[in-house]
Amino acid sequence: MDSYQKVWTFTIRKNFYFSLKEKDEFTWNSAKEVKKGDLILIYAGDPYKNIGFILKAISDPFEDSNIREKWNRPAVSLKKIIEIPKPIELSELRDDPTLSDWGAVRFNFRKSHWKMKDEEWFALKKLILSKNPELQHVLDPQKNIKFLKLLYEKFTTEYLNTPTGQKHKEMYDKEKLIVNELFNKTLEKLNKGEDITELVLKKLLPLKGNRFTTIPAGFTTFKAFGISEEQQIQLSNDLVSTLIELKNNIENSDTQKELLIDLQNKYPKGVKTGVVSAAIYFLEPYYLLINKKTEKTYNFLTKEFLPEYRTINNTLADYITNIENLKKLLQEINDISLGFSDYPIFDIFCHWMCEESLGNYAVDSDKYLRWVKTQKRPNDIIKNYLEDLLNNYQKAKQKKVNENEILRVKDIIATRLPTYLENITNQNTFSSASAKWHYCPYVAIMNPEVSTKHNEGFFVNYMLTEDMSGVYIALRQGVDDINKGDQYKNQLRLKANKFRKKIKPFKITSQFSEETDLKSIHSSHAPFYEAATIYSKFYEKGNLPSEDELRKDLNNILLLYDALAENKFLNFMKDVYTQEIQIALGELERGKNVIFYGPPGSGKTVLSKIISEKYFGKDGYSLYTVHSGTDYYDLVCRIVPQIDDQGNLIYSKERRFLLDALLSGKVLILDEINRTQIDTALGIFFTYLERDHRINDVEQIRNILKNEIDEEFEFDELKQMLADFRIIGTLNVYDKTFLFKLGDALKRRFTFIEITTKPELASDLTINHSFKDKFTRICGYKKDQSIADSIINVFVDLNHIKPLGIGILKEALQFSQYFPNDEAVDLSVSSLIVPFFENDLNYSTIKNILEKYTLNNSIRKLESLNFGTSDVNGF
Repeated sequence: MDSYQKVWTFTIRKNFYFSLKEKDEFTWNSAKEVKKGDLILIYAGDPYKNIGFILKAISDPFEDSNIREKWNRPAVSLKKIIEIPKPIELSELRDDPTLSDWGAVRFNFRKSHWKMKDEEWFALKKLILSKNPELQHVLDPQKNIKFLKLLYEKFTTEYLNTPTGQKHKEMYDKEKLIVNELFNKTLEKLNKGEDITELVLKKLLPLKGNRFTTIPAGFTTFKAFGISEEQQIQLSNDLVSTLIELKNNIENSDTQKELLIDLQNKYPKGVKTGVVSAAIYFLEPYYLLINKKTEKTYNFLTKEFLPEYRTINNTLADYITNIENLKKLLQEINDISLGFSDYPIFDIFCHWMCEESLGNYAVDSDKYLRWVKTQKRPNDIIKNYLEDLLNNYQKAKQKKVNENEILRVKDIIATRLPTYLENITNQNTFSSASAKWHYCPYVAIMNPEVSTKHNEGFFVNYMLTEDMSGVYIALRQGVDDINKGDQYKNQLRLKANKFRKKIKPFKITSQFSEETDLKSIHSSHAPFYEAATIYSKFYEKGNLPSEDELRKDLNNILLLYDALAENKFLNFMKDVYTQEIQIALGELERGKNVIFYGPPGSGKTVLSKIISEKYFGKDGYSLYTVHSGTDYYDLVCRIVPQIDDQGNLIYSKERRFLLDALLSGKVLILDEINRTQIDTALGIFFTYLERDHRINDVEQIRNILKNEIDEEFEFDELKQMLADFRIIGTLNVYDKTFLFKLGDALKRRFTFIEITTKPELASDLTINHSFKDKFTRICGYKKDQSIADSIINVFVDLNHIKPLGIGILKEALQFSQYFPNDEAVDLSVSSLIVPFFENDLNYSTIKNILEKYTLNNSIRKLESLNFGTSDVNGF
């Protein structure tokens, strides 16, 4: 699908529904905030009550007297992208945990225009794909890339690597020799004043029936286009003259375009790109071979696989521009490791994509969609795998079948099903039967931030009952030590109840059960799996639901999993620094840049990312870590050497972090901004840190961008980018290495916000026991609480002398878990906290604190940092 800026849902009445089905482009009333390129989803009211169309705004809002009179709103031009085969019903929107809270759903789409948040669009897209998996290649261009790779593999297997394909490939070398020989003969005749008409028109150019079998022009004589024999003599001379001039002006695109426009104006019929490029390509490969098949394949590839739909044509006047666009496409798809760096391979691919007896996918879109469905839904789908296991796992386990069948079943449970689930969920997987046969085997889907092992955290899994009467999809906890017996089972049940309370508000929990019965007689683990289950759903053998239903259940239980798997420490940081986040966001929205300053580990960078995403949306930032050598070429732009398709060394201009963030609609985060002379590194753009300067100097900045990176932008488009652009810097107040003083001019361009361990937080960590216990759990600390208490106390005492970030405490707690209890506090403090007190004037006070807790390693480490003694490591 094309790239987009924002996503909206427009509400229509039933009488407009059929207009949508019949027309591809139309004018509609719009919210004034809609921009060209935005996606527009259409919700149809009674009797449909569904979202069934996705459109794109192909204009900014504009005034239309009829629409203004009827709706009192501006108009917008819309283009239909897709009609959703299985629309999303209002009831399904209400059942989705994210979309049920969307204002449009809560108010039954009573407004005309609803702006969608990123998480709402993500949830809706997921819902659309669960019902319409064939739209994967349209809705998700990133995942869509795999279809391009599969298409290339199909092309190489079915054609390129066959004898016919190899013969086709060999033709290019032969043609090159023939064309160059004919061209040289033509020049000799021309120099002698002899007639070159027959040599040029019947041999050099690609007419049907002559030697150009790879690239037929589609006609046998220029007479078909009303060009008389007398005119053909002049045409021959003009063509050769153009070829000579093109060869001599390989670096002058303006001259190239003028030559081709002149030729087209003289011969508007018959002389197309396919005719000229078939000769010039073999004389000078800079000029790519472009014909109707190239055109159709290029247009197909950009529509299906790239974020932006672009087209080329067969018009001679556009040949040079088409070459530039084609080279850009080849660069983009070669980045995903396709073999098109050898241009003849791409030309053969175009032939395969347009030939009716071969692939023909660029011509027959229905054939392509049918092929996509076979790739999206091959035989190795969830339903087939589960049915196969229910029917054959027990036989294979008991060795009641032959060895090949045993290996096949083992491969499904241990490899194929886990791999398939990994591909469709983008999560890690684990099979309990990878090493040995189990009574109740399962395949788990794991978020690595929550679980990396089957005996920890919680995960989603498919569990087969021992009697193979059915299979459960379940969200359950990892099971560790079953030797603890009933006490451990009770602990698992209590934790399962706590998890349920947390996600109970999600309506989809009603679709799942809290009970699980694995029908186990022999399995010692099964009762613990049952106790550990948070939610589950049972599928009976012989009565498994459709693949659509299985996918829907999987998506829903993964949503519950995601809700439990949230980053707890990140949420803790948001709670602790709520006021700072509000201030920073307010400053960004009123046009200011922000610098977070404070001790290391206080969360400055994390908060920068949080605020950037609140300001610009998900992934709304570009992060650059400043160092002492940071300069203009690191931050703004630079010239880089490259090797072109012909193996020549060329130089190109490249955006760097500042310009990339500015022109991509992102916040630029400059981490450790005080580690260089940032005003010098920014160059002319230092002045433009101030919003008013930027939006008042749009034309000047346009010229700078054209000069610096060879890119041009529309005035209004660039002005909006400049108005929205912001920078967030972070500054470590204790960083003495390469620390540069911030000048007054820089300070004036930023709002400074302190991020440190607040006194009330330090107090809560020592006085409020429930808060302290919660904090250690959030940090992932799982060992003796008395060890955690000691580390926290040392941290808080030292924090009175020099504030340290709460992230340092988190790391110290996690680090301590590597050591025995009697060493954990000392080694953790000496390694992660004491190093911040190097050459400290408060040495004696710090030493007294360490002595108070009998931290001998830490004392030696402190002495080494302040007096240069040999025990540098403190171990």
